[in-house]
Amino acid sequence: MEYTRWRELKTMCSLRTRRYLQISLSEQDKEHIQKFLNAIESNHEIKSYRTKDGVEYSRVIVEDDNLFYDLISHGLTPRKTFTCTFPDIPEHLAIPFIRGYFDGDGCISSHLSKYGTPEFEFNITGTKEMLAEIIKRLPVSPNVKMRSRRNNG
Repeated sequence: MEYTRWRELKTMCSLRTRRYLQISLSEQDKEHIQKFLNAIESNHEIKSYRTKDGVEYSRVIVEDDNLFYDLISHGLTPRKTFTCTFPDIPEHLAIPFIRGYFDGDGCISSHLSKYGTPEFEFNITGTKEMLAEIIKRLPVSPNVKMRSRRNNG
C-alpha cells in the first residue's frame, strides 16, 4: 500500500468545503480499493495513473458528507500526516501498531557505502510526536535523522 489520506480542501469555484475520502494504492493492490467500495455499496470509479517516474497507482475519491463524518466519529483524522499522534493502546499492541504504521508510511532502502559495504536505512514519515513515541518503543537504539516538511496546506 502506498498511502491512504483524508483531506479537506477549499474548491476554487465556491466557498463550500469538500469532504472526501481519497484512497491511493499501487496498481497491483487495486482490488483492495474495489473491496472497500463493495463494502460501502459504492459504484465510484477507480482511476489509474502513472507518476512521471513510471510508477502506476490506482485512486478513488469518495465525496460524501455522511461517510466523512461517520469515519471521523470512529476516530479517523483528516490530514493525518500533520496531526497523527500515537494511540492510547495497551503496550503489548505497540509493536504490531508500529508494524502496521510502517506498512503505510515507511520503507527500507539499501545502498553501498563509500567502502563498498551495504548500508540499510529504515524510514518512517510522521509528526515529530508520532516518531518520538515510535522511537521510544523500538527494541534497538536507532541512529535518528529528523527531516521536516512544512505544512503548506
